[in-house]
Amino acid sequence: MYTWLGLAVALGACAAGKGASPATSNARSSSLASAGSDAAPPAERPANPAYAKLPPYPVAPADPWRGVVGDQPRRWSEERARQWMIRGDDFECSAARDHCIDPDAWFFVTIADHERGLPAAAGWDVFGPDGKPASAVNVRRPGLADASGWRALRTVPATRTSLVRGAAVVTLERGAPRPTSGVASHDLTWLSGLVDEVDHDTGTFTLVNHPGAFPLWGARVVVLTWEPGGRVQIVGGKQRSELGVTASETFAAR
Repeated sequence: MYTWLGLAVALGACAAGKGASPATSNARSSSLASAGSDAAPPAERPANPAYAKLPPYPVAPADPWRGVVGDQPRRWSEERARQWMIRGDDFECSAARDHCIDPDAWFFVTIADHERGLPAAAGWDVFGPDGKPASAVNVRRPGLADASGWRALRTVPATRTSLVRGAAVVTLERGAPRPTSGVASHDLTWLSGLVDEVDHDTGTFTLVNHPGAFPLWGARVVVLTWEPGGRVQIVGGKQRSELGVTASETFAAR
């Protein structure tokens, strides 16, 4: 089973033209040999009555500043983080519905992988009271909080104006199905990288140093970053009021 670190190393080897060994199947990572082919959908999970007590699914992209308090990422209390559960009931987790990502969540990547300029494994979680990633009780824990050096990325669904060459993005892996629940959105493989080419006619885009094309509807543009000990920073030279997007601006799945 790949950890996020292991998956990132394998992606680097693939970009360099070296073969990567297939990984055992799991919800967030898949064999690089199958990249570009249709990925198997996440295993169905039994209905859980606890979902009825959870906040409803999003119907529009969250304000990126919701995940910020002052100049720091929003932290959850110990009790809330410990009891966090993600909805697993069926829902259309499109870009217009914010890919069913928790409105307080950030994506996390290791700094070393992020700065290599190669697509790197990423995953979303919330911040616990200690300022480290906290995972929900009903999903796989990636263990990134124990990695030596990581960076948090706050994202919004990509739009025609924001998904341009050079933009920093997090995207669903090629061939991944559209998430059908919050749990599926969390457990599918996400990659961070830089946009190379965008083709609106085919509804795809490519990443720098990575072969093949990704669907526009699975892309999320990085608008804020944070590292432990630092302050939340705006990405791309935009103004504070220019970061949010509306559901109508997002890409629909084809």
